[in-house]
Formats: sequence, structure tokens, C-alpha cells
Amino acid sequence: MDLQCPTNSKCIETQVTNTKGRATFMCECDSGYRKKGSQCEPINECLENENICNGTAICTDLTPGYKCECPLGNINVGIGKNNVTCTVPKCSDLKSPCHADAECIDNAFGFSCKCKKGFRGVGTAQLGCEVIDQCKEYTPCSQYATCVNQPRGSITCTCKNGYEGNGTICHDVNECKNPKACDSNAHCVNTQGSFKCVCNDGFMGTGLPGFCSDQDECADPRTNNCDLQSTSCLNTPGSFDCVCKRGYERSAGSNRTCGDINECLLNSTKPVCGEHKCTNLPG
Repeated sequence: MDLQCPTNSKCIETQVTNTKGRATFMCECDSGYRKKGSQCEPINECLENENICNGTAICTDLTPGYKCECPLGNINVGIGKNNVTCTVPKCSDLKSPCHADAECIDNAFGFSCKCKKGFRGVGTAQLGCEVIDQCKEYTPCSQYATCVNQPRGSITCTCKNGYEGNGTICHDVNECKNPKACDSNAHCVNTQGSFKCVCNDGFMGTGLPGFCSDQDECADPRTNNCDLQSTSCLNTPGSFDCVCKRGYERSAGSNRTCGDINECLLNSTKPVCGEHKCTNLPG
């Protein structure tokens, strides 16, 4: 008669014969299963033997069998029971575990990644490091200096034009100490970080060397105060003069106006008009 074996088992011939001299057969559970009643049920090796895996390896039940795996963060060095031995990885156990801008540091828990100076972040190969903008977040530079971020987290401080110093401390340069900073007909005014040249009265231009020209005050009546009737305007370098016209003489206490000369009174011993009446006219 045919022997019907349960699932996960196979029929095998035994070494025992029956009374009729015929071979006998039996049902044998497959590997990883055991007989329970008339059925073959899977064996949970992980529950039956808690030390089935080596050290810190984790046992996972399979159907059939089981497997040993290292916990997250551990590596398998491939020795011992089931060829699974777990250990905490060190920097030398892994290939480039940290980002290029971070350093790997061994510790009791394995290793950690620390971003180098001038960088911040997790530091791992996956999450990396970002450059810290030192000039924006922290800078020892003077307010009168230019800050420039350099590779690997360093910075340079350079005093701006018009200032001098080491970049951390910058002092205003007094350009007016240079006698050639402005035109000879201008005066220098020092300002914070710069200077300006101002043409002297009677000159016009930018004030820079070679750029102060004489202003002809006589060309525009609005720029001189000479009396039109009694004087003629004479332009001079940086100024002007009011020259008395014929028949006029400089008024007392003034260098810009002239008074009429009374020719009738010039010679009291010999009248200008002799016996005739002398009438003075302007000029």
C-alpha cells in the first residue's frame, strides 16, 4: 500500500522487513523540520539555542534553517561559528568612511567622523562637510579691511585702499602728508580712507596735480566787484585787480573802487581853465 507522507517530509525505506518479508517504509521530516503528531513543523533554531550565533551576531529564523547576521554598524570578520564574527569597525577596517574634508577618529564604539577646521557637518562619506563662511559668520578683520575665504577654512584680511595695517587693525592713511597729492594751487583735505583736493580761491578744477586752472574773474561781472565806471578789471593768477581808469584814483580804504579826480582843483596857483570857469566832469 502507498504511504502518504505529510508536507516537508519524504518517504524512506527502512532496513526492517515485515512478516511477509517485504521492505517497510517511513516518513522522515526534512532538515529544519521535526515530527509533531502526524505533521512536520519547522524548527526555530534561534529560540531553541540562544548561543547558536557567535558573540553579538543576531539569529534570524528561516524556513528551513536560520542565519547569523551582524547588527547594524558592525562588520563580519568571517571567522568562528557559522563564519560570522561581528566586531565594531575601526577607521582602518573601512575604505574612506569619512568625507574628504573630515578626519576619522577611532573610539570605544568604533569610529567617528569630525569635520576639519573651517568645515562643519556630520563628516561621513554620505553626509559630508560644508565650508563655513568665516568672513560672514566670524572674522577678526577690521571694518576697513576686505575678508577673503581661503581653502581649508582659513581667511585673509587685507586693508582697503586708503588704509594701512595688518588687516586685523587698519589705520587711515593721511594722503595729505604727500606734498604732491594735490595741485600746487590747491589744498588737501584728508578724509576717512581717502582725501580730496580743493582748488584755492581764484582757481577751478578737480584740484589734482595739473588740474587747477586760473579762474578769469574779469570774464564774468558776477565773479568780480570792480566798479564799471571808475575801474577796469585786470585778471591775476588766482585773483583779480581793479585798475583805476584815467581821471580816477584809488578810493581811501578800498582796493576795488576809484574816486573821480577833480582836475579843477589840481593846481590852485595856476587854474586849469585860466580865467574861465572850470567844471569837473566824471573821469
